[in-house]
Amino acid sequence: MRGEDTDCDGDPDTHGGGPCISCSHRVPGDFDSITSAVDAASDGDAICVEPGSYPEAGINFGGKGLQLVGLAGPGATTIDGEQGDTVLLIDDGEGGDTVVEGFTVRGGYSDRGGGIRVEAASPTLRNLVVTDNHAYQSAEDTGIGGGILLDQSSASLARIVASSNVADDDGGGIWIRDSTLALEDVDASANTAGLYGGGIYSEDSDLTMLAVRLADNEAGIHGGGMWLGGGVSTFTRGEVTGNATDSCEECQGGGLSLSWANAAVQGVTVSRNSSHEGGGIAVSGVASLRDVAITHNDAVSRGGGLYLHDGTALLDRLRVAGNLGGNGGGIYAEIAELELTGGVIAGNTATDSGGGLQLVDTTAVITRARRPSFTDRADKSRMASPWFRNTNMAVLAMPSCQ
Repeated sequence: MRGEDTDCDGDPDTHGGGPCISCSHRVPGDFDSITSAVDAASDGDAICVEPGSYPEAGINFGGKGLQLVGLAGPGATTIDGEQGDTVLLIDDGEGGDTVVEGFTVRGGYSDRGGGIRVEAASPTLRNLVVTDNHAYQSAEDTGIGGGILLDQSSASLARIVASSNVADDDGGGIWIRDSTLALEDVDASANTAGLYGGGIYSEDSDLTMLAVRLADNEAGIHGGGMWLGGGVSTFTRGEVTGNATDSCEECQGGGLSLSWANAAVQGVTVSRNSSHEGGGIAVSGVASLRDVAITHNDAVSRGGGLYLHDGTALLDRLRVAGNLGGNGGGIYAEIAELELTGGVIAGNTATDSGGGLQLVDTTAVITRARRPSFTDRADKSRMASPWFRNTNMAVLAMPSCQ
């Protein structure tokens, strides 16, 4: 990469190249396969892999702190599991000095983690493309983590593309449980999960997400783009677009489904997602959404843009526009606590009621700072926006509906 020292001369380069690394072993050269090099390597060794396609699966680091590096990057170096097993296994206490970098990982086939499985280990994964892997449902397990599985991990993920992976149950692109992870510049696209988390599934985990993109993923029930269940997570400067769930009555969160989680989302665009409820975002925990654009999402039932049920949300400087829902085209909240500060709710449509904002059995505060404006419509006779029922509300300088 321009500006990095890729040739180990101590100076930033003016041309592209692979990582600067002192190679202990080379494939091919010293070893004919990546598996044989990993098996023979000692703690602290670096294995350098030349460009090519390597048909291998079940590569197991065995608890060793190794660097496994594709010298020419993922565009030129592929490990293809050929549907034989999980491609890479890191599950014996490996730490951050275990590094996997510069590969395309494809063709994995397992009931847990098709492409890469990380359990009770915390490696560094960077500059990888994980694609066309499958986690299948078996008698022993449930088909989780089509592309990458991380369980009880504190791994670091950077510059990762997880695309076109399939999980028969949860986590089409990435499946996470009981972990504390940093994800930076991660793109989860065109993945599929039979149940929860088309792009990313996270259970009881604390995630720090920066510049994460979730696009064109699908889930059978919850979280077309991402499902967060439990934990405390932040999501900053990202994009959630074109994701969907099925249209079943319990289906929620076409883009994001935040269930029992404590989530802070800031500077994220959520657009053109769809579900039965919460076309863009569904919240049933605690969430703060700041400077988030929620546009052109679609819900069959409630909350075209945002659906809040049995949860608490701070909505600060949102742009909620062009969304479509049955009730609450822009925002629908029920049995909830809601604080709405500033922003714009405009051009949303409800096929029944509450074009822009519908609140039911909800406590809401709409504050003066950067006053929210409403320009929405409902196709039936009830007020376009806002529409309230059994709601306790403090309204400070709210403008008239248009």
